[in-house]
Amino acid sequence: MAELKEVLKIGTEAELNRGAVDIVDTRKEDPLPHGVETWMREVEKAHQNSNTNVVKDDSTGQIVMQPTAPSNPVVTLPTTKTKFKNGFTKKVGDAGRWLSEMVLRLIKIKVKDNVVVQFKNES
Repeated sequence: MAELKEVLKIGTEAELNRGAVDIVDTRKEDPLPHGVETWMREVEKAHQNSNTNVVKDDSTGQIVMQPTAPSNPVVTLPTTKTKFKNGFTKKVGDAGRWLSEMVLRLIKIKVKDNVVVQFKNES
């Protein structure tokens, strides 16, 4: 098995103080012979190439689990847009401020997950 070596060049204390020290990583992977791949690389390639993650039963070959179709869920927030904006004008100790902060955090989390976020209707 190939050894991976790491060389760390350490300079004098004066060089350390002025930031002139370089850390050099000299690790190199040995090239594999033609046609030889490690087991993990084969597994990684197979995982990357498979677009569907279908789980089959070993004994029967029937599909046990398959991925669901991607959906775009819609989240309706518990407040209106005007109450949400007005909540940020209140003091930190008020419940309206806490509600607005919580809703803002929820919006950030959901938008990152590609979820459509909407406010409650003004009525």
